[in-house]
Amino acid sequence: MKDINITKEGYVIVIALIAAPVIVYKAGGIIDSAITLFFAEAMCMCLAYIIIQHRWSKQNKRNLEEDNFQQNTEIQQLTQKNKALAEDLDILANAGYGIWKIYMYANGQNKMVIDDKIKEILGIKEKNLSPEEVYTYYHERLEDYSDIEQEDYNDMFQGRLMTRLLTWNHPGKGKINLRAGGTIHTDEKGVCYISGYCTDVTEQVKNEERMNNKLQLALENEKRANAAKDAFLTSMSHDIRTPLNCIIGLLELSKNHPDNRQMVDENREKARVAADHLLELINDILEVTKLNVDKVILGHEAFNIRALGDDIETVAKEQALERGIAFISENEISDFSDKLYLFGSPLHLRQVFLNIYSNSIKYNKPGGSVSVRKELVDKTDTTITYKFIISDTGIGMSKTFLEHLYEPFTQEHASARSTYQGTGLGMYIVQRLVEMMHGSITVTSKEGLGTTFEIVIPFEIATKADLPEKVDISKADINGMKVLVVEDNGINAEIIKRILIDFGAVVTIAVNGKEAVESFTTNPPGTYDVILMDLMMPVMDGYADLCCDGQCF
Repeated sequence: MKDINITKEGYVIVIALIAAPVIVYKAGGIIDSAITLFFAEAMCMCLAYIIIQHRWSKQNKRNLEEDNFQQNTEIQQLTQKNKALAEDLDILANAGYGIWKIYMYANGQNKMVIDDKIKEILGIKEKNLSPEEVYTYYHERLEDYSDIEQEDYNDMFQGRLMTRLLTWNHPGKGKINLRAGGTIHTDEKGVCYISGYCTDVTEQVKNEERMNNKLQLALENEKRANAAKDAFLTSMSHDIRTPLNCIIGLLELSKNHPDNRQMVDENREKARVAADHLLELINDILEVTKLNVDKVILGHEAFNIRALGDDIETVAKEQALERGIAFISENEISDFSDKLYLFGSPLHLRQVFLNIYSNSIKYNKPGGSVSVRKELVDKTDTTITYKFIISDTGIGMSKTFLEHLYEPFTQEHASARSTYQGTGLGMYIVQRLVEMMHGSITVTSKEGLGTTFEIVIPFEIATKADLPEKVDISKADINGMKVLVVEDNGINAEIIKRILIDFGAVVTIAVNGKEAVESFTTNPPGTYDVILMDLMMPVMDGYADLCCDGQCF
C-alpha cells in the first residue's frame, strides 16, 4: 500500500477533530473528566482517520484511473509503432531488402544479427548459425573486405550513411552483387553497433553491364561509321573532281580545236561518259541520304515480270559486251511460273538488279562471265516468292570484307574507285531496298574465284487488267504550248528554254517561286499551259504553299 499523502485540507480536518474535545473539556461541557476527554479524543482520531482514508481512496482511485489511461495510451502507441514497423519491414522484404545489425566489441567477438530476408539472400536460411558465426561467414566471403571496411567506417564515424555495391561469394550461385547501406550507433550501455540494409542486385548489375556494352558497341560502331564516312568523303571529293576535270578538259580541247570536227565529236562522247559517271556518283549519294532518313517510298503497281526482267538483262548484256564479259541467262521467268503479272516497285527492282549486275560485270576478269538463274520458292493464291541467283567469275571478296559488305562508304581496296569507278554505296542501297521489299539477300565469295548473290523477294500476284494504262509519248506534241520555266540557275534555264523551243514551245523564264507566282496571278487565265518549277530556289522555292484568292495549293 502506498503512503497516505495528506493534503492541506486533510490537516485542517485532523487538527479540528483533535482540538474539539479539548475545547469542550475546557468549557465545562459534557466532557467533564480526563477519562471522558481521552475517549472523546480517541473517537475524533478514528473519525479523522476514516475521513482522510476515504478522501485518499477517492484520490488514489482517480490517480489509478489516470495511470491506467496513460499506460493504455502508451501501449496503443507502442502497438501502432510496432505495427507500422512490421509493415515497413514487410515492404522492405517484399522489395528484396533485408535488415541487419552488427555489434562491435573490443575483444573482437563481433556479432551480426540478420532477418530472414538476408538469410535467404545469403543462402543460409536453413543453417542454424549464431550471430558470431553469421558475422564471420558474411565477412569471409566479401571480396576486398579490408579496404571496404576502412572506407565504410570512415564514412559512418563522420556521421554519413554508408552505401556500397559489394561482390559476395554465394555458396550456390557463385559471385553475386549486393547493395548495402548502414549507419553507426552507440546504445545506452556504450556498445557500438551498425544497423543497415542489404539486397541482391546481381540481375540489375548484369542488365547495366549489358546496356553499357551495347552503348559501347554502338559508340564504337558510330566511330567506325564516321571514320568510314570521312574516308569516303575524302575519296568522293576526288571521285567527283575526276569526271568534272575530264569534262572541263575535253571542253577546253574542243575550244582550242574548233575546226577538228572529228576531235570535237570524240570529245563530246567522252564528256558524255564522264558526265554519266558523275551522275551515277551523285545519284548514289542522294539515294543513301534518302534511305537514311526514310524518304524512299516503294511503288505498288502492277508490272509484267518477264518484260521487266528482259529490259534489265538487256542493259546488263550491253555493259557486259563492252567489257568482254559473257552474260548468261540460264532460264526465263515463264519457265517456272505462269504468274507473270505482279505488284511491286519496278523502279527500285531495276535499281537493285542493275546494281548487282553492274558489280558482277565491273569486278570481273577479262573473258569472265556472269550467269543468272531464277527459281520459284513459294506460291499461294495471293503471293509468289522468287529467288534470283547471280554468279560471276570475278575477283571475289575476302571473308573479312564480306562482314562489312553492306556498310555504306566502304570498299575492299583503296584503288577500287580508280580502277573500277565504284562508289562503295551500291550494296548498302541494294540491301536496304531488298529489306524494304520484305526480301533477303545473301552473298558468298572467294578471292580470285568469284561471287554469288542470292536475292529472295515475295510479290503480290496481279493480273493483266491491273497494269497501268500506257501513254504513247511518240505522238506527244508541245508545238505552241505556253510554258513558264522557274529556274534560278541561268545556264540550266537557258538549256531548258532551248530544248523546249526546239520542240515548238513558247517559253517564259522566272528566276524564283515568288516571281513565278506574281507572273501567274497578274496575267490573264490561259497565259500559261504548263509551269516547270525548280524545287530549290532563293526567295521562294518549289516546296512553298501557293495561295491564290484565299485558296492554297
